[in-house]
Amino acid sequence: MTMRLQGLRQLAKGKPCCARTRWCNGNNDTTVWCHLNDQFAGHGKDHKGHDLLGFFGCYECHSVIDGRAHINETTRDERRAWAYEAVCRTQAYLLDNELLQVKVAA
Repeated sequence: MTMRLQGLRQLAKGKPCCARTRWCNGNNDTTVWCHLNDQFAGHGKDHKGHDLLGFFGCYECHSVIDGRAHINETTRDERRAWAYEAVCRTQAYLLDNELLQVKVAA
């Protein structure tokens, strides 16, 4: 079962796009919580990946990374690299802005 973090997904509205593809629209009003499209991240035929392995993405970047737009102008590896970088940027943003806390078990 893939974990859902409703608060994290709702938090995306109004945040900066962390994918930053060359088609980024720069409009924070279109930012949503995007999911990695890899099996290791929990993505499967009928379900999205784990919410924690997601990122802030504007409408355009989300469409590109998911393969709905500019598919002939990008490679799968390029789209995956944008997504992985976006997850790292988003995690850093969440931690830097104290929107996510990490508790290390002793």
